[in-house]
Amino acid sequence: MLSGQLVKYNEPVITILLNNEAQQHTYNDIRQEFLDYIRTELKNNLIQIEVDEHKDQVVKKALTPLEKFNLMAAKNPLLTEFRKRLDLDPTF
Repeated sequence: MLSGQLVKYNEPVITILLNNEAQQHTYNDIRQEFLDYIRTELKNNLIQIEVDEHKDQVVKKALTPLEKFNLMAAKNPLLTEFRKRLDLDPTF
């Protein structure tokens, strides 16, 4: 469940950033066992674990040639001028 998750450590607090509520509910089911395991393995009874929900930015993928061109033109505005000068059709 936690593989690939963001983890921040600010002694003695470990903050785990989860992607959604489903992960948070799953974590809540095993919270105390996980905390006991971490404290035992690190031999530190002062460690606390906090959980925050981390929402990813949704990246819209360009599907049509026009959407792809507009995405590239947003990164490099000279493409628009280049298209106009050469009278190119980005919907090809």
